[in-house]
Amino acid sequence: MDDVLRRLGSVETDISAIKEDLAGIKAVIPHLATRADVSDVKASIIQWIVATTIAASGLAFAIAKFVH
Repeated sequence: MDDVLRRLGSVETDISAIKEDLAGIKAVIPHLATRADVSDVKASIIQWIVATTIAASGLAFAIAKFVH
């Protein structure tokens, strides 16, 4: 009987720790990015890279024209 009570106390302690961990996870979840957020950022980065490449190419051609 003592063994059962000791094991039950251990289980209660473990459950208490799990509840604390779960509360921490629940607190973080609202701040995580969703699939839509990641998709929007991905599209924005692709647009930025394309625009930068076009601008750099235009600048390189302009410099080459004036140097030649």
